[in-house]
Parts: sequence; C-alpha cells; structure tokens
Amino acid sequence: MKTVSQRFAQREFKAGRFAVAATLLAFAAQSALLAQSEKATEIKIQADQVTGHVSPLFYGIMTEEINYSYDGGLYAELVRNRNFKEDPKDIVHWQLVQEGGATGSMSLDTGTPFNEAVPLSLKVVIDKAGGAGRVGIANDGFWGIPSKPNTTYKATFYAKAAPGFTGPITLAIVGNDGTSIRASAQVSGITQEWKKFEATLTTGNVPVTAENKFVLTAANPGTIWFGFVSLFPPTYKDRPNGFRPDIMQLLAGMKPAFLRFPGGNYLEGNTLETRFDWKKTIGDVAQRPGHFNDAWWYWSSDGMGLLEFLNWCEDLNMEPVLGSTPATHSAAARGLLCIRNFSPISRKHSKKLNMSRAMRTQLGAPAARKTATPRPSRCSTLKWAMKTAATISQAAMRPVSRSSTMPSKQSTPTLK
Repeated sequence: MKTVSQRFAQREFKAGRFAVAATLLAFAAQSALLAQSEKATEIKIQADQVTGHVSPLFYGIMTEEINYSYDGGLYAELVRNRNFKEDPKDIVHWQLVQEGGATGSMSLDTGTPFNEAVPLSLKVVIDKAGGAGRVGIANDGFWGIPSKPNTTYKATFYAKAAPGFTGPITLAIVGNDGTSIRASAQVSGITQEWKKFEATLTTGNVPVTAENKFVLTAANPGTIWFGFVSLFPPTYKDRPNGFRPDIMQLLAGMKPAFLRFPGGNYLEGNTLETRFDWKKTIGDVAQRPGHFNDAWWYWSSDGMGLLEFLNWCEDLNMEPVLGSTPATHSAAARGLLCIRNFSPISRKHSKKLNMSRAMRTQLGAPAARKTATPRPSRCSTLKWAMKTAATISQAAMRPVSRSSTMPSKQSTPTLK
C-alpha cells in the first residue's frame, strides 16, 4: 500500500511531465508561426528614391583636450613645458646638459620674469666650458622628439644674457645616445634684453625615430635666461603654430560639417581659474600664459587657442560650434553657441566681447569669419544662446556660488 506522501509525489511527477509537454508544444507552435511570418516578410529598398533629407550639419566632430589630444597630439609643437610653467617647483621635461668636462647649473628664476603671462624664466649658469666642453638644456618632448629624413624644423626661443655673454647657442635634435646629431643650427647676438631668435634645422638621411631630445648648448662661460623655447615640424597647409599633417589628413577624409570645440570638462574646468578662457588664448604664443587642465590633470599650453580652432574649421571646411563656459560654473548651465560669424571675432559682437577690429587685424583676421558649409535657416534651440553669447562670457568672470542652478530665460540679461 502506498503512503500518502508516495501518492502525492507520484501526482506531482505526472503534473510536471504534463507541464513540460505543454511548454514544448507551445514552443513548437510559436516557432512554426515565426517561420511562417519570416517567409511572409519582404523588404524592398528603393535606393534611387529620396524619402527624407538629412541636415548638412548632421555629421561633425566633437573635440576635447583629453589624453594629450591637443598638446602632444594634433597640435604640432614638439617641446613640452616650453614656457617652464608646468610645475612651479620643478623644471619638468628639461634636463641639464654638461658635456666634455664642462660644468653648470639650471634653475627657475622668478626674479627675472619673461613677461606678464610668464612671470619667471629658466636660468642657466655656465661655470666652466670651452672647446668640446658644453653646457645647456635638453627637452624630452612628448615621449620624445620625433625626427624624419629630409625634414625642416622651425625653432623659436626668447633669451637674454648677463654682460659678457653673446653666444653662440647651438640648437640640435640629438639622439638619446647623446652622439647622434639629427640636425643642428647656431644663433648668436644674445644681449642683456629679451630678444626673439629663430632658426631652421634640416635633417638629412636620418632614421625615423622619436628617441631624440631638443638640445640648446653653449661653449662659453656666462649666464643665460630662457623665457620660451619652441620647435615645430612641418604643419598642415604650412600654417604657423599649426597642426600635424598626418592627423589633419585623416580628419579631412571624414568630411565633417562642423567642429564643436574646445571641449567639455576641459572647457569648464573645476574652477573659474582653470576654465578655457578664450581671451588668454589669442595673440603671440609666447604671450599666452597657459593653464592647468585640472579636468584631466595636466598642463595646457593654450597653443591651440581661439584662432587656431577657427583655422582648423577653415582648413577642413567646417562650421564652428563654440562651447561656452557656464556662467554659474555649474554643469547644468553649460550652453552651446552655434554662431554664423562666430561672435568673439565678428563685427556684430566684437565690442561687447572686448575684441576690436584693430585686434582682429593684429591677429590676422580683420574680417568676420564666414561659415563654409550650408546650414538650416535657423537653429531654434540656440536662438536664446545667440542673444546671450557675450553675457555668458562676461558673467563667467564674476565669482559666483557653485550651487547656482541654470538661470531661466526670463531672468537672464539680454544684450541691448
């Protein structure tokens, strides 16, 4: 005789088999229906007929100074820490050179400022030198100074000296072994006043390598101050202070319609002092202070400034789309400005943004920049941003609470 528990277990087993069978039947029926529907489905593509239009500004580029995409990347400058401000306590990316028994020293000198933007200089004291003995400085660049065969490099530096020293100073791209000279040049006429010096260095049949340094040395005792040191390879379309041709050619092949710049976190910064302040990114690169990119935690030379971004747009036939620093320094307050004549250098807004026609002429952009690509008749979502372009720039200069929220349209001042 079966116990109650045995009969109950047998009943559950039969119910379980029934449930499995029902599930299998349902799955089979569903599969059959799916197979029938797949056979009945037919998709026709008529590629010769236009059924919709896409905005000419639909496809473009968003750029950001992150992971050295500007300095050390697209921006062609080879010297890192070119104005010696990257670290206030250490001369990073520069090394003292002492060759052939010569001796000397180098140090940051805040008592001999280069200019208002660079309130210091690099002081090099040559105690003992002569003949094969040389003292100077070497820069290791962004993971090396690349050299290519039969290539011309343009060097620029500002220097002054103590009485009794006039040079010459030898500039060279030198292999990391210290003996392989890829290219070199000499300049003389160092005086007791800050002066700009330029030279070209042309390689011969040298290897393609980044295992090099950029070296400046002298063979005479004395004291020299450097305020700015730069080295450029050939650039895209031969623009001064320009971009790497290889990367620009790849970007040109994408045929982008617009460029949204200069970034996101990089634009905003973690403080007002570390934001992208376009007014400090224009003019002579030796007069640009640079700033600490605290969003991604490294130094930005600001060599890629406002006009360089516009040159980028011109070279690739793109519409400029400017990201504005948030007026309240709140992520919620960030706005995009899509401006046909790019308000910071347009005639319409130049006075409001403190950039006169005279300044534009000095910077080589006397006329307002015109857009190069077709555009819709109006970007309705940006109408309000167009009216407050100057207001945002000016408000960003005022200290405000970080807890501020996005202002409403009604409470935002408008241009008169």
